[in-house]
Amino acid sequence: MPHCIPSQTLGQLLRQARKTQGLSLRQTAVQVHHRAGQPLSPQYLSNLEQDRRTPSLPLLTVLAEVLEIPSSALSQLNCRVGIRQSYCFV
Repeated sequence: MPHCIPSQTLGQLLRQARKTQGLSLRQTAVQVHHRAGQPLSPQYLSNLEQDRRTPSLPLLTVLAEVLEIPSSALSQLNCRVGIRQSYCFV
């Protein structure tokens, strides 16, 4: 098992990236919807940022694209966060 100690949670990373992009929760949800074709509520995104929910891998991929999160940042979290493999967003 790889050894890693991420400095922040997935939710913290998502929130920081969204704020860096200057996007609101609603704007981010709309961009995800346009890219993925699946609706995403601002409330669900808020739950992700507060680590109350864990995203599916497809959703995380789209969020990373929208928020311009480098894959290296996500891979550092990989050993700590259990990403769901399902294709459902909510």
